[in-house]
Amino acid sequence: MAYKIKDSKHQNTKMIYNKHSKEDYIINHDLTEDDFIRNVFKHKYCKNFKRQPKNSTICDENGFVPATDFGRLTFVGKHRDWLAPFVRIADNGVDIYDNIKKLMKEYWHIHDPQIIISVTGGAKKLALSSEQREFIKLGLMRMATISKAWIVTGGTDQGVMQLCGEAVADHRQLTGDENFVLLGIATWGVISGINRGLSANRSEQNKLKTMTFKSYLSQQICTYKASPEQVGLDCNHTHFLLFDDGTTGKFGGEIKFRATLEASFPNVTVVCVLIEGGPGSIKTVYEALCKSTPVVIIDKTGRAANVFGDVWQYIQDACPEYQCSEEYAKFCKSKEFISTIRKRLNVYFGDDGLDVDKASSDIHLSFKDYLKWITVFTKTSAIDRIDVAIMRGVTKTIPFINQLQYALELNHLPIGKEILSNHVLQNSSDLDQVLFHAIELKNVAYLELLLENGADFNRIKVEEFLRLIRKCLPKCKILNLHKFYSFIENLIETDCFTCLRGSLNVIYLPEPVFFLFTYALLAKNLELSCFFLKECKQYLSNCLYAYRLLHAITGFFEYCERKRLVMMASHFENKAIELITSCWSSSVEKTEELLVIKVSNLGSSAIDFAYNSKSRHFLATVPAQHVFKKMWYGDLKLSNSYSAVVFSCFFFFTIPFLKFTKGLHSKYSDSLSHQELRQLVIANGSSFQKATSYFKDFWNTIDCLAIFLFMLGFCIRFCKVAESSIFVKELCQVSYVFSFIAYFLRLMHICYLHHKLGPKIIMIAMMLSDILFFIVILFIFMISCGVASYSLAEIPFHSHRNLSFYAVANNVLFYPYFRVYGELFVEENKGVFSGSFRHNVSIVLLMFYMMITNVLLLNLLIAMFGDTYQKVQSNADTYWKTQLFGFLYEYRRCLPPPPPPFVIICQCLYFFEHLVYRKQFVFEPMSFNSISEDKKWRLLEWERLCARNVLRRNGCDNNMNFDDTVVQSDFSATAHINA
Repeated sequence: MAYKIKDSKHQNTKMIYNKHSKEDYIINHDLTEDDFIRNVFKHKYCKNFKRQPKNSTICDENGFVPATDFGRLTFVGKHRDWLAPFVRIADNGVDIYDNIKKLMKEYWHIHDPQIIISVTGGAKKLALSSEQREFIKLGLMRMATISKAWIVTGGTDQGVMQLCGEAVADHRQLTGDENFVLLGIATWGVISGINRGLSANRSEQNKLKTMTFKSYLSQQICTYKASPEQVGLDCNHTHFLLFDDGTTGKFGGEIKFRATLEASFPNVTVVCVLIEGGPGSIKTVYEALCKSTPVVIIDKTGRAANVFGDVWQYIQDACPEYQCSEEYAKFCKSKEFISTIRKRLNVYFGDDGLDVDKASSDIHLSFKDYLKWITVFTKTSAIDRIDVAIMRGVTKTIPFINQLQYALELNHLPIGKEILSNHVLQNSSDLDQVLFHAIELKNVAYLELLLENGADFNRIKVEEFLRLIRKCLPKCKILNLHKFYSFIENLIETDCFTCLRGSLNVIYLPEPVFFLFTYALLAKNLELSCFFLKECKQYLSNCLYAYRLLHAITGFFEYCERKRLVMMASHFENKAIELITSCWSSSVEKTEELLVIKVSNLGSSAIDFAYNSKSRHFLATVPAQHVFKKMWYGDLKLSNSYSAVVFSCFFFFTIPFLKFTKGLHSKYSDSLSHQELRQLVIANGSSFQKATSYFKDFWNTIDCLAIFLFMLGFCIRFCKVAESSIFVKELCQVSYVFSFIAYFLRLMHICYLHHKLGPKIIMIAMMLSDILFFIVILFIFMISCGVASYSLAEIPFHSHRNLSFYAVANNVLFYPYFRVYGELFVEENKGVFSGSFRHNVSIVLLMFYMMITNVLLLNLLIAMFGDTYQKVQSNADTYWKTQLFGFLYEYRRCLPPPPPPFVIICQCLYFFEHLVYRKQFVFEPMSFNSISEDKKWRLLEWERLCARNVLRRNGCDNNMNFDDTVVQSDFSATAHINA
């Protein structure tokens, strides 16, 4: 591999750029990286080299000189975005390991590891299939990513070291993650192209080594072919430590140094992973086990790994009860066991120059004394994962909570269950940190597991919840928490989110499940939302709350996300319908009370909240319509005698002949204006919220327009200017006319009550929006054709055109508009075609205009109307029932019993009560009567049990696998509540 070295003097003394964290770190020392390395690290100084077998050499006379070989490596011909720091180090026994950690932390800016994954094994070409290579790379990277681990290898470009480099390269390409450490620790004397003619003179040698090293790496390495005793460095490693043991061409000199360095990190778990491997790997595994380092063997990868795997399987088959120490000790001393190890070594190594006695001894002692530290991974199915095997090895040494955290990160439920079953909890609060982390990761399976083992949402802190919310706000374009509070409080008529404000100093969430349910909805996670919904006390109201919140936040997301939110909202609406239908089949009376009682977290009744949420399908259900009819008719008789009907018809037919005087007309408008003002004042919320809510209703806008036009004409009529100005009189008349039209348009609202006419009114309203789109397109063609036609009109060039407003409007807008309806104004033309070229062009232009507008655009409008008609007609019953409930909502909660103009009497009474008794003008809840707290608790408990039954029938509640005893207790509780 070709690579270059760059000097490290380019770094600033006071500030060094951190490639991994994308920040600038201030180093609180005065030494540059160059000065630090030269002062604390040494190189081996050798006067004489002694020849060794296999063309290797060893230093016969040792000495140490200040370090000179260090800097940054870049690899020629490889596209890399970073420079790999390296340093040559010799063990002079003077705080070398502490200095290395200081170098990596303060100068190389490597994050402290939580786990060190030490990969050992075959240093030559691996005979692995493509499938094996891929799942090994995937497992290593998954474990290293979730645990913020270092991967430590030999650093060369062969065998398992190259495989780890490929894993890091693939991970970086797929995720763009550069906060990763792949540390290569190799022997200095085996790196190709480094040991070249060194001078015996110390000062000259020091200078020559540095110059030869740099010049050779930058110029000659591209054509240099390494000898069998030398290898190159892998280009995908991020850092290199090159250990100088005073030898050349001799492998393995760094093993002891590497093991000691890995063990020098306090509170860091080291796990050794064996992939394939030769004789040296067997020794490395045994030495790791002697230091109580867990070892993970990747079976079926070749040689040493296969030997360990076969011996492990032999133990499983021959001594399944190996947990019993006495029996297992006898088994390990048997000649058959030792013979089996030697046979497996001969099978996989053959005549490879292996010291069978030494290797079999190491393997025998490994299984005899350190069996509990060994984990063997054998891939038998597609769901087997190497990261899980490494996790099993790691959990043998780390604390209980960290075990759960890593198992959660791996999203592997069986290992989490295994950890909890093997540990006796002294305090269930130990699980709180893992519980919150599971919420962050949106892992429902682990949330259920933790709750089963004593975790509690009531210990979730306010600051932790706010941290979750802050992560969601930028995604939905809600800029800060203050706007979030205001947004939620506008949806629900309660101040339950007030406790989150910092002035109250609340530590724990008062209603944690409801708040976490809100977070799950904002995070757009349906599975997590359904989980918290099942944990909520009030299932029905929270379904409706979810429906309204999801529809409300659609405006904060991009278009591609809105469809997903609408689908989630429909899901929760269907859940509410399923529950209310189930409750209705169980008890009609309780269902009625459930719909009209005031819910604490919503501030209103469920049926009120459903109407404000525009949940049409819920309002169209039989229970909701039953409550509507009961409220609307009250004690009225639903059937009357024929004589009563005839008598009432007499008064009905005399109404059109009543003559309203001017005074009665003005009193009618005054009383109506007072009523509209009262409706605006008694609404809930701030002044802006009241106005917004009021004018969202189209019919309220029509009412205000009618009143305003009438008052305008009324005031103008009695002005002195009206007596002398014809324009003012005309303005007054126009105001009255349009006021009259608005009052009659208001009568269309009554048509909503009819099951045939109501949907037709909705069609008209929706078709008006279709017309607006049509007008925009038509306006483009009208202006283009109108301007072109007017410019081509038969007017002599020497004469001036009439460019007044009326002339331009008449020719540019009037003519093109009425041509859409077939008025061609042919009589104004001199024929179809004439001798004038301009006239002929204008006729052709008119032909194309008529074809586009009268054929294309009008048929497009008809198609749009047809589509709107089909949409409304398919849901006509739902639309009609929703509008029917709207009448109830307005007339029962907003309007007094007498109609205008007699409503003025009630207005005076309300105002008197406000002055004398300080009675506030507020909406009263839509309920039959108030119920006691005990009855309310029983009602909500009955709702909870109905929700459980619904979830159990649908097979959706994985957290409620009740046995027969629990089911019987549920039915007994239901009987108690009904009693």
